[in-house]
Amino acid sequence: MPQKKQRSALGSSATVEDYLERILELINVKGYARVVDIAAALKISQASVTNMVQRLDGEGLLKYEKYRGLVLTTAGETLAMSACETVTR
Repeated sequence: MPQKKQRSALGSSATVEDYLERILELINVKGYARVVDIAAALKISQASVTNMVQRLDGEGLLKYEKYRGLVLTTAGETLAMSACETVTR
């Protein structure tokens, strides 16, 4: 039986997973992830990324400091890796 995707309080789980996957990918490749990098990777505005990053910070999935970048929390990294595994299956 196929697994159902869990929906986050943030809204569409796919959107949250897309952000977390991209952030994890950027950190693995560059060693860091900034709002400008995420916006370029997802082809969306920096303002949209900032809004989502602040929401993800509030959910405890990452730690964000304005002008300093962000890091995934253990929960965020776990969710991002899970999303990556789902894509590769």
